[in-house]
Amino acid sequence: MRDQLTAAIARGSVRPLLKGCRRYVVTDGTTVRLNARAFREDARYDGKFVLRTNTRLPRAQVVAAYKQAWQIERAFRTRKSQLDLQPMFHWTDARIRGHVTICVLALVLEDTLQRVLREAGVTASTRTVLADLERVHAVPWTVNEQAYLCRTPLVGTATQAFRVAGVAVPPTIAPRP
Repeated sequence: MRDQLTAAIARGSVRPLLKGCRRYVVTDGTTVRLNARAFREDARYDGKFVLRTNTRLPRAQVVAAYKQAWQIERAFRTRKSQLDLQPMFHWTDARIRGHVTICVLALVLEDTLQRVLREAGVTASTRTVLADLERVHAVPWTVNEQAYLCRTPLVGTATQAFRVAGVAVPPTIAPRP
């Protein structure tokens, strides 16, 4: 940021940077210069962070968990985009807990599927397998007043996914219950 401010001062285009950086710049109305004192004060905190928690865990455990939080956040970001989960805006504790529970459950299910596929030697990505499974539909069909369900053809890795999950492949045509 210091370099950006220095370059902006040299160009004479400080105004756009002042919004978020006002404390790092000093002006007397005609000239603008960097506030070296503000940079020195901030430098005291470089590499340090403060955690506030409501747990009774030892400090070292809290810090270790916090440092691993990026992995969890990355996993959620990746999984939410893969699972097409949309942002939800909840205001009650019960609904927030429910939404988080569903997200965690989706993450666990997908990770389990990924592990089981890998153990079975399936090389396709979880995303590919899920996309192939999404293409499987049961289409209602009526012939001579008899109701049937007709399964669409299995494509790609769908057959392998059913086998690996230990689920029987749905019949191509079955009487409708």
